[in-house]
Amino acid sequence: MSMKPSIMIQICKLTVFFLFISFSAKSVSFAEIVFEESNDDESKAFQSAMTEVNVYSESESEVAYSDYCSSVVPESVTNSKAYTESFGAFNGYETGYYIGGNGILNPKINTISNSFSFETRHVSKTVADGVWKIEGSLMFYESYHPIPSPFHLKLHGFWSEFSGNLCMVGTGSAYSKQGNLLTPAAVFRLRNLRDSSNITTLITGTLESLSSSDGVSYFEPISVVMFPLLNYEYTFDFREFTHQFSGERDGLKNLAFNELPSRRFCSMIMGHLNEFKLQYARDCSSGKQTCLPFVRLNGYLPHFLSFSSIRCSEVERRIRVLIEFRNTSHVRKYPSFNPNTTLIGEGTWDDRENQLFVLVCRFLDIGESWSNAHVGDCTTRLSFRFPAILSIRETSSAMGQLWTTKTANDSGYFDRTIFRSTGNHMVGVPGLKYEYTEFNRVKNLCLRKVQLLRNKGQSYPSGHSTDLKFDMLVKSSENKSGWGSADPLAIGDQLYKPYLFLMDLPGTMLERPVPARLMNVSYEVSITLQTPIDVANGVLFSYIEEKVEIRAEGIYDSETGKLCMVGCRKLGFDNQVFENASVDCEILLNFEFSPLKPNQIGGYITGSIESTRTSSDLLKFDRLEVYSTIYKTDQRKSSIWTTDHQSTKTMKPCAPTSNIGTWFRRTMVD
Repeated sequence: MSMKPSIMIQICKLTVFFLFISFSAKSVSFAEIVFEESNDDESKAFQSAMTEVNVYSESESEVAYSDYCSSVVPESVTNSKAYTESFGAFNGYETGYYIGGNGILNPKINTISNSFSFETRHVSKTVADGVWKIEGSLMFYESYHPIPSPFHLKLHGFWSEFSGNLCMVGTGSAYSKQGNLLTPAAVFRLRNLRDSSNITTLITGTLESLSSSDGVSYFEPISVVMFPLLNYEYTFDFREFTHQFSGERDGLKNLAFNELPSRRFCSMIMGHLNEFKLQYARDCSSGKQTCLPFVRLNGYLPHFLSFSSIRCSEVERRIRVLIEFRNTSHVRKYPSFNPNTTLIGEGTWDDRENQLFVLVCRFLDIGESWSNAHVGDCTTRLSFRFPAILSIRETSSAMGQLWTTKTANDSGYFDRTIFRSTGNHMVGVPGLKYEYTEFNRVKNLCLRKVQLLRNKGQSYPSGHSTDLKFDMLVKSSENKSGWGSADPLAIGDQLYKPYLFLMDLPGTMLERPVPARLMNVSYEVSITLQTPIDVANGVLFSYIEEKVEIRAEGIYDSETGKLCMVGCRKLGFDNQVFENASVDCEILLNFEFSPLKPNQIGGYITGSIESTRTSSDLLKFDRLEVYSTIYKTDQRKSSIWTTDHQSTKTMKPCAPTSNIGTWFRRTMVD
C-alpha cells in the first residue's frame, strides 16, 4: 500500500528531527522513556505523552553561562564526581505551565495544553557554599508542527539554595510555524526555588531567546509557573479554622471513609475530584459579579469545575489541589492551566463530619507575563462529601460547596456556589441508599392501575436485569420529536448495579435476593426534543432543540412488565441549584415492556410521558409517546436493531445522522 506524499514528507521531517538531536552531541546515550508513579490519572497520561525521547550530552553547550547568568548565580566548579537528580524541592522530573513563545509555541493558554516538563540529569554540589551545578532539559509539547514534535532544550547552569534562583543556558531544536527545523539558544531563569515549599509557594520564571528578534530561531519570551513536589509543608492548621466550616454540619448523613469503595484516601478522593457541574443561586445569570471568586472572563458564567491533585498525603489524609473553572465539559489527555480561572487549595478529611474541607487561595497579579504572579487572598472555603442517601431531589453521588469568609460589603465577596458530580460513581457501595419520598403520588396515580392477575407463561425483565435500562425515541402531537434514555438509579433502596460482578467487592455483596413482584424503582430520564421551525415539503431546514431532564420514582411489576412513575423536571437555567429553581413535579411516566419469548431475541417498549396539570396551566406540556427496543442480555451485542417503520419515518427528518448513530451504538452496547 503506497503512502500519500504529504505523509512521507512529515515522516522525513520527523526523522531529520531525531537525527539532528543525535549528531548535535559529542556523546549520546540511548533513548530513555521515563514513567513516574502518580495517583492522578491525568498526570500519568501527561507524563507518558510529555516524556519523549530525551538525549543528553556529556559535554556542555556552546552557549557561555557567564555571558547571561553570572549576575544571577555566580559560576562555580564541582567538588565531587557524585551526582543526584533532585535538588531543592524538585524531584528530578517536574511539570509546569507556560504562556508566550510565539514563533515556536502557540502562545494562547486556551489551547489543548500549555504544559511543559523540566527534567534534571546531573545535580552536583560545587565548592561555593549553597551552589549546585544543574544539567537537564526542558520540553514544551504544544508546538506548531502538525506532527507532535516538542520544543526541546538541553541546559546547564547553577542554582543557589540561599537566593532560590536558578539560571541555565543551552540550545535545542524546534519547528517554526512554517515547519522548518530550528536550533534555538535560550536562557532559563527560575525564582523562589528553595528547599521546601508551602501553599503560597509559586515558582515563576522566564525562558528567553538568545537570537536577535529578526533571527529565524527567535521566539518571544515565555513565562512559566511551577508547583514543586518535594519537601512540601502543609500550611494550615485546620483546628484554627473549624468554626469557618461549622455551617457545613447540616445534619445530612454522609458516607464515612471506611464505607467508600477504596480504602486509600488519595485514590478515593482524586478518583472523584474529576469534574463537577456548577449550580448558582437564581440571580447569578443576570450578570452580577458576586457569583465567582474572580471576575468573569468575557462575561461568561462557568458551567463546570474540575480538580487536579498536586500532592496527596495518604497518612495525614491531606491534599493539595488546583481548582479550575471551565465553560465546557472536557476530557483531555494533557493538562492546561489558566491562573485567571484557577484556584489553589489545601484540604483535609474530617472523620467526624465525613467531609473534605479545603482552604482555598487565589493567584494574584496575573498579567500578560506571569513574572510577578503570587498566591494570596486565602479567604475562600470549599467542602466536599459523598451523600449516604439519595432521593428524587438529590441524585449526585458526590457534591460540594464553595463560599467566602468575606462579608457582602467586602471586595471579592461572592455568593455560595454548589457543585455536583456529573454521574453516579458510587454504584455498589453498601452504605449508599435511596430514599423514596413520593409515596402518596405513586399510590394515587400508579397503584390503582396494578394488574392483579399475572400474565401466565410470559416473562419480563427482572428487577436486576440490564434490560431495565433503555434508549428511546419520542414524539408528540405538537410536531416535536427526539431521542433520550431511561437509566435506573435505584431498585428498592439499593442503587441499581447490573454490573456489580465486575467490581472488586466482598463476595457476600454478590448475593442477590429474589425480587418481589412489585418493586420500588427510581429513574433518571434524559430527553432531547427538536421542534422544526421551517419545513417545506416535509424537509426540515432548521429546528429548536430542547433538553428535558426528569427524575422519577414509582413501581415496576416484574410479572406484567409495567413501569409507572411520577417525576419532577427542573425549569429555567441548567446551571441553577435544583432547590432554588422552579420545579414541575406534576409528571406521570408509563412504560410497558413486551414479554421476552424463548424464540425471539427481544421485544419492544412503548409508553408515554405526560403532564397531570390542567389544560389551562402554563406548565402543562403535550403528551410524549415513547418507543424503544430491548434485547435479552446475552444476545444484545449480536442483534440487529429494528423498530417500527412508521416511527422511523416520523423521526428521521428531526434527528441528525450523528445522533441516530449514537442511538444505534448505545442500543447495541448498553
